[in-house]
Amino acid sequence: MSVNFNLILCIAGIAIWLVSFFVMNSKINAQKKILKEQGKNIPKAETSFGASLSLTILVELLPLLIPMKFFAEAVACVCGILGAYIVLNERLINLKKAQ
Repeated sequence: MSVNFNLILCIAGIAIWLVSFFVMNSKINAQKKILKEQGKNIPKAETSFGASLSLTILVELLPLLIPMKFFAEAVACVCGILGAYIVLNERLINLKKAQ
């Protein structure tokens, strides 16, 4: 029985991306709730926020769409995870500045 490490890597990368997305999203929602309770305006996300987040998803799915070597898949997965963290963290920082 042969283990496909590339597929396992892709699935693990997507799972880590989802976990980081849900954790950061819960922090963002908590910050929005605090702003709402204080009666302050909640700043809208920049137009690049949605596009950037979509691109991180695409980078995570890229190894599934295009056959790559294991190292290239690992780099793509890490870039997708870090990209999502940077985008979501920037949104959280902008919400904290509004406080």
